[in-house]
Amino acid sequence: MLKIPGHGSFATDSRKRWASPVRCPGSAEGRTVPALRDACAFAFAVEPLRRPPHRNAMKGATAAVAVSAALLTGCSTFSPGGSDRSHPSSVAGYFSPPQAFPGPTWTREQKAVDTNQVNSIAGPEHCQWQQAVMMNLQWPPGSDARTSTLREYIRDPQGVIDSKFRAALQRPRSLPADAQDTGYRLGDLQLWLSPSHPDGAYLSVGKDIERWPRSDPTTECA
Repeated sequence: MLKIPGHGSFATDSRKRWASPVRCPGSAEGRTVPALRDACAFAFAVEPLRRPPHRNAMKGATAAVAVSAALLTGCSTFSPGGSDRSHPSSVAGYFSPPQAFPGPTWTREQKAVDTNQVNSIAGPEHCQWQQAVMMNLQWPPGSDARTSTLREYIRDPQGVIDSKFRAALQRPRSLPADAQDTGYRLGDLQLWLSPSHPDGAYLSVGKDIERWPRSDPTTECA
């Protein structure tokens, strides 16, 4: 179980992480499939094979390709190492809109990491915080969740949680000189921490950089 500040507890068995159903856009039957990597695209790619052969095979093949291509722009889940959409060119693009728990899947050394280590999720809807992102990071980064502590960073450009988080959200021109790469990735997005600026976390995509303020203590939704 993972306890997320302001959200409650969630099951985090890595074997079940992708068990949540995803309704694929464009399915005539409204088919629901497991949210495995590219599951939607796979479901539509194989769909024509389940039907009786069409009298015009070329038309059937063309339709299958068209549907699969359309789906790649319709599914909204992140797959490990990036998005099934083109990678956003800004930090904000990765969180527009924020995703509910478990949120997008982060990676480290090109391997998906568990939500116990790091997650970036929308604030709880029952407090009307869903436009904000609450990033929870085990401290020190990469440590065992059973023995580590939790640090929380908040991206709240609209001030839905608190105006202080909106005021503290920054877009610096460069990373601090002592910024250290945590190794965590979300597509092209990188997560950095600075010993000289412990009250914030830095996220970068190319030259676009945001500094998210730390919430200490963690922010709870009543």
